Amino acid sequence: MNKIFWGRCQKTESFEKHLFEEFLGQSDENLRRICNYENDFPKHIVKAEFFSPQFLEHLYDIAKTLKKLYRGNPAYLKNLLGEFSVLNYFNQPSSRTFLSFSNAESLLGLRREEIRDIETSSSVKGESDKDGLRTISSYFDAIVCRHPSDFFHMFSVWVMENSDREIPIINAGCGALEHPTQALLDYFTIKESFNGN
Repeated sequence: MNKIFWGRCQKTESFEKHLFEEFLGQSDENLRRICNYENDFPKHIVKAEFFSPQFLEHLYDIAKTLKKLYRGNPAYLKNLLGEFSVLNYFNQPSSRTFLSFSNAESLLGLRREEIRDIETSSSVKGESDKDGLRTISSYFDAIVCRHPSDFFHMFSVWVMENSDREIPIINAGCGALEHPTQALLDYFTIKESFNGN
């Protein structure tokens, strides 16, 4: 549970950690069901191993279509997601990943905000990461997270599961372990290369 801030109360930290460890102790299949909808498409994009072949093909087809639309009429894409908002919550420095998300969100018309300097967040005043995420989920439709903890992606899902307003979590890099959106880009690039597009 490295680098997750549980708050300043040791009793609360011990209790919350125990609950989170129980959540993590579930089978991979159970965790996959929590992170995916019934059709096996992601509710949260946190682990590449949770992607089904059907989802990858569907996403590939959408990405190809959007690429064609962008080349023909870039302004059209600006209207696609204009009613939605996203927070880029980058607790770990990353210029390229941050810029790629920010640019993609802009192209699709998403309203977006960012937290890149944790010194400006409420955690400095003692708010736990759990309480911070629960509060943020009231303001946005999705959260893109990049965090130095190896567990923050699943921690965020756990927080959303225990929240009154569950919103999608997108893992933009978690410690040294997970970077599922990079895997999606790799999948698209490899498939495009083999298809000669």
